[in-house]
Amino acid sequence: MSALDGSNLLEEDYPAASHATPKRGQGLDREELDTQSVDLQKRVTDLSRELEEVERERATVEESRRRFSNFETGRDEMLQELTRGLGLLEESEHDARRNAEQVLQSLSGMGLPSDRVMLSAMSSATAQSSEVHIYVR
Repeated sequence: MSALDGSNLLEEDYPAASHATPKRGQGLDREELDTQSVDLQKRVTDLSRELEEVERERATVEESRRRFSNFETGRDEMLQELTRGLGLLEESEHDARRNAEQVLQSLSGMGLPSDRVMLSAMSSATAQSSEVHIYVR
């Protein structure tokens, strides 16, 4: 007798694939499928709304980033222009002082005593260019 003779094998050990229809209570009936379908459609609708909300938030964040970038760029440009303007003002002030000193030297050269002339400097918002005002006592 061989080690495997057919008498030791049971059908339970190797069940045949059954293609039978599910018995009542084992499968899903039509109403349950409809319920699941409605639930899934609601879930899809909810997810679509959430996606739209996330896209709106993303657009808002991108707009905020763009505005902040524009702000930083504008701030940097403004700082550069203010620095340049300040340099021009300092240069103009220096030129005005030099012009005033030259006028003082010219007056001294013409024989005007230096104790009758006083040199002072002041800023004016109305001056269009460097100006020298002469007051003689």
